[in-house]
Amino acid sequence: MKKITLLFLSVVMLGGLLFMGAGVSNAEDIRRGGILRFEYDWIPYVKDPAIDGVGTGNIGRNIAETLTWIDDHFVPHPLLCKRWESSEDGKEWTLYLQEGVTFNNGKPFTADDVVWNFRHWLDPKVGSSMRAKLSMLSPDGVEKVDEYTVKLHLDRPFYGIPWILADYPALIAPEGGWRDFYSGDPRDAIGTGPFLLKKFIP
Repeated sequence: MKKITLLFLSVVMLGGLLFMGAGVSNAEDIRRGGILRFEYDWIPYVKDPAIDGVGTGNIGRNIAETLTWIDDHFVPHPLLCKRWESSEDGKEWTLYLQEGVTFNNGKPFTADDVVWNFRHWLDPKVGSSMRAKLSMLSPDGVEKVDEYTVKLHLDRPFYGIPWILADYPALIAPEGGWRDFYSGDPRDAIGTGPFLLKKFIP
């Protein structure tokens, strides 16, 4: 199988969101900027990470982020979603989003982006595996409460939402989506992650 080489240009985008203090004694120890190069023996054939698998998802995670992340003990933690709440019956989930986050094109990250992504995942024309994972949720059940709060109204009880939101195809796109995330054009690979795509060499 051919290999691809991706060249990422590091940028500082998320400020305090990038796990300040996690294993670092002070801010002076954090290296800012620089280049990350790696070879990957998996060629992206898709334009939209919503239909990603493990291979291309690992590439996309350098540029875009999910609402939550899962640690080595399979425990979910906040990422773009700073906290969440579930009703006692497991049929209503409230997602509280990080504030002050921007995409790498300068657009602020808000609830509009999250609502758009959920409805995108649930669209049968898209073909995302997220639709099956969120089978208890309909597009009409996704509600924007305010600029940084989203509520999910489920058709039946389900307590695994934080785990699903960390999955590979759950990378958050800006409202309206990506033209072609893996085109090799940095203007197409838009996310809130720590790297910008600078070059794509198939």
